[in-house]
This record gives sequence, C-alpha cells and structure tokens, in this order.
Amino acid sequence: MNHLFADMHCDTITTLYDNVQKGSKETLRSNSIQIDFEKLAKSNYLLQNFAVFLDKEVWKDNLFHEAMLRIEFFKKQLVMNEDIIRQVTTVEELLQNEKDGRIGALLTLEGGEILEGNVDNLNAFYKEGVRMTTLTWNYDNELGHCHFDTEGKGLTRFGFEVVERMEELHMIPDVSHGSDALFFDVCKVAKKPFVASHSNARSIYGRSRNMSDEMIRALAHHGGVMGMNFFAGFTSERAGKGGMCYMEDILLHMKHVVNVGGIECLGLGSDFDGIDTRVEWKDAAGMDQLLAGMRKAGFTEAECDKICRENVLRIYKECL
Repeated sequence: MNHLFADMHCDTITTLYDNVQKGSKETLRSNSIQIDFEKLAKSNYLLQNFAVFLDKEVWKDNLFHEAMLRIEFFKKQLVMNEDIIRQVTTVEELLQNEKDGRIGALLTLEGGEILEGNVDNLNAFYKEGVRMTTLTWNYDNELGHCHFDTEGKGLTRFGFEVVERMEELHMIPDVSHGSDALFFDVCKVAKKPFVASHSNARSIYGRSRNMSDEMIRALAHHGGVMGMNFFAGFTSERAGKGGMCYMEDILLHMKHVVNVGGIECLGLGSDFDGIDTRVEWKDAAGMDQLLAGMRKAGFTEAECDKICRENVLRIYKECL
C-alpha cells in the first residue's frame, strides 16, 4: 500500500526546540504536540515538510545563527530515529525511503528574513538540505511584502533575485503569507511551479492569508499546489470564534479550490504545531479521519490520492 500523506508545512521543529530550551524532555519521536515521528507513522505518511521559523521581532540580528541551531537539533533527532524517518532532498531519496518503509522529512524555511538580506545564506541553507522557502511571514522583509499589505507592494529587487536563485538551486518558492502583489510577482518571474504551502480559499473565508480565486487559477496555471491549512482562524468565522478547525469547513475549502483551479492544484499544508487552535481530528495521528471525511464528501479514491500526496509529489519531481 502506498504511503498516504504528504504535508507541505508544520512548525514542529520550532515548537519542540523552544520547549526543550525550557526544560522539556520530549523528542521528535514521541511528544505531546501535534506531530511526532510515531504519529506520522501511525497515519502512514509519505512525507512531512519541517519548517524552521523565527520571529524577527524576537531574534533581531541573530536569525541565521538561530536557524542553524534548530537545523542541528532537527538533524540530531533524525539520526536517532532512522528506523522511522530520514531526511530527503530529492524525489529519488523520497521514493527510496518509501521502498524502505521510512517517512521522508524535507527541511524548509518560513520567512525570508532568515536570509538576513544575503543570498549567500540561501546557498548555506541549501547545503543543509533546505528545499523550500516561504518568502515572507507576517512581516515585510528584505524579499517583499506580507499579506497585510494594502498598497499593492510585492517582491523587492532582492526578492526577485532570491526567487531566481532558488530555482537555480532546485529550491521551491513558497508564497503563503505573501501579499497578493508578491504572489503575482512570483508568477511573473518563476519558470517552474511554485507552492502556497499552507493557504486556504478567500472566497470561503475572507482573510488576507487566504487566496483569491484569481490567485488560485494563476497558481494552477503555473502547475503549482496550495496546501490546506488547519488553522481555525483561516477556515470559517465559527471556527475562529470557537478555536476549532472543523472537518466540514476544510472540506468546503477543498471543494472550492478544486472547482476553481482543478484537482491538480490542491494538497495538504496542515500548519500543525504552528497553530494555537484545535483540530477536529486532533493531530497527525488522526489524519485517517480527514481521509474518511473526504471520501464521504464525494472525493473519489483517485482524487483523494492526488490531494493527499500525488500533487505534492509531482511538484517535487518537477522542481527538486
């Protein structure tokens, strides 16, 4: 049986690293947060993207150094758990992992401010195995403007340079958190597919972090994929007020994205361990409940397979 899930975004490295610095003895193999290696194995994951995130208002001028510390922490955890999971940087490694009964772990960055305005730092992260970078987080940075922008500002000159360099390195640009103008700038400069790793549909719930129908169609036209985000505040008003991501709401977003952009542009981007709201199926160990809900909602087996893994796998085949 094929491994079932490929998730383009979580913040587990950051959350667990911070907890350990505060004295926690938990590990990436087994912990009380939303993702650990045992939870991924229980749900038969093919791939989990692990993001390195740092709030620039907290870390100021130490972003690059602190990011490398978290990568070192992550790699030590992987070495201790090679019976379950191994880092991957290519599709060939990912598929070999699957043959060997291992989960693939792909390293990403969230927020281009981690580069500290230096494209050479992108090369350094590439050498560590980073293969995807979210260009902004919730702040404007040296690469461009975030989703709070109201003035139509997109990529900076440096941002254009970084996107071009990423494609040269076979890294994937990620437009989640970016402004609408940044998204369309990436459309102009990108020669390969790109992703919105953890973004939902603005027509279903009108939040700046979600994508408009025009953006969804443009992403699909470029062969890109957007990953469904399980943060309640991006799914519906009742979910945001109640602090619970409901399956019914996620399914509405899924159906809308497929209707607008086609089945090929939809994937998963849970944002597990980066969200401060609950999820109806709780955590990565409960993903079989989401899959059952998708089937009940009318998605065929072939469509479920594309959403849950094949669309992301296609992107990686084309770009990594």
